[in-house]
Amino acid sequence: MKQNNTNEALLARWLEGNLTAEEREELVRMDGLDELAQYLRDFEARRLPPLDKEAMWRAIAAKTIEKTASKSVTIKTRQPRLFPMAWRVAAAVALLLGIGVWLFSYVGIERYTARVGETRLVSLPDGSSVHLNAGSRLTFSPWIWSQRRRVNLEGQAYFEVQKGNAFSVVSDHGLVTVLGTKFDVYDRDNVLKVECYEGEVTVKSHMASDTITAGQGVKVSNGQRAKLSLQAKRPAWMSGKLHFAENSLREVFEEIERQYNLDIQTTQVDLARRFTGVIPKSDVNVALGMVCSAMKLSYQKTDDHTVQIRPAR
Repeated sequence: MKQNNTNEALLARWLEGNLTAEEREELVRMDGLDELAQYLRDFEARRLPPLDKEAMWRAIAAKTIEKTASKSVTIKTRQPRLFPMAWRVAAAVALLLGIGVWLFSYVGIERYTARVGETRLVSLPDGSSVHLNAGSRLTFSPWIWSQRRRVNLEGQAYFEVQKGNAFSVVSDHGLVTVLGTKFDVYDRDNVLKVECYEGEVTVKSHMASDTITAGQGVKVSNGQRAKLSLQAKRPAWMSGKLHFAENSLREVFEEIERQYNLDIQTTQVDLARRFTGVIPKSDVNVALGMVCSAMKLSYQKTDDHTVQIRPAR
């Protein structure tokens, strides 16, 4: 709520023409205001430069005196209209268009969240579907969906996209673009992983651009990029399992926390160690037991939501 009030205050200051350069940059970086940024630049580019009225009248007076002295004629002057109607109309149109884009692309955003310990199915306007994994968030604008199919993702989701114009998934560390296919996107911390289960997917990250097809995946983490080979027909987490392939214990425990709504505390555990395996989502004790047994650790529940993990004796 505080952020919304800040955004509204910035917008109001812009309309009054009182924005500083820093505030203007903050305004155009607001979520959903990429189109408004262009209108803002176009509108401000068309503003007339500040007028020095005193200098203008001095120049007019000087011309009048000069012509009077040379031709002995009287020249009447009148104050020019500083803002012709064309400029006023252009400014009004730019303002209305900018506000309209802001209302449609910012206020009209739909938001969906899968809380810790739950998954959620989201239906998109074109019939495509998104399965949100625990601790994930999805946003998109239905107002411009027919012109631009784009969603913003935080966390992990499996997409089943209907064929049509380009469909894009924007996350913190990459951009995934398809036409119509089935794929999974994982973007948490510094890890971006995309798996393709049907069709063709283009993945753009800060490192490179990759095109993957069914049965392939790509993972970008800590400055390294690796291709993946998939055997399953859909992500393991959608089949009641959690699949890990050379994941750090930190990543493993964070995923278990999201899936089971736990607080895992570790003592003298090297969280950089790697774990590979498949554990069930249905039983937290079995899941913790499998990980701890493989990594020579022990665990103890201190209450319903807290687990203490330390090296096995």
